[in-house]
Amino acid sequence: MARITAAIVLTFLATAASSPEAVPTDNDLRAAYCISILKHYISLAQQTLNMAEHAPTPPPPELKQWLTKAEETTRARLAGYQANLNRLQLYLTPKLTSLDPLAIAGATHRAEADWQAMGRAVGRCSPKCFKLPEKEQAECFASCQDGALLTRIGQCRDPNSLPL
Repeated sequence: MARITAAIVLTFLATAASSPEAVPTDNDLRAAYCISILKHYISLAQQTLNMAEHAPTPPPPELKQWLTKAEETTRARLAGYQANLNRLQLYLTPKLTSLDPLAIAGATHRAEADWQAMGRAVGRCSPKCFKLPEKEQAECFASCQDGALLTRIGQCRDPNSLPL
């Protein structure tokens, strides 16, 4: 009986050792990172649309056209974000059972930390940048924030640029 138990344990250990979790590729890690970032973009777009739909008072006529255009743009972006999220999930989900979960969790954690860092930077930059004329605001925000952070997060807005 002890021999059978020992054989079963050795077989189990040999099987477990022969099928280690795969190291995720750079594409796998980018997909995990961008899935988290896209979920934030989707949430932000949904919140923006929800606020517009539930405004306590109708907008003044001079702003109505601008707000309508902004809402259309937000809806289009939301649809794009959702399509990109679906694409990345279709790429990564089937692979998750064979990939090292710590590496995937690390990429997701990095995305969460980056999103929070970007939020802090926007809070820090907004008071000075929103005072500027509209044409200068984008340049102000770009110079006020960490360029590498903006690049990492920005790549997720259009993951078609990623080699997946």
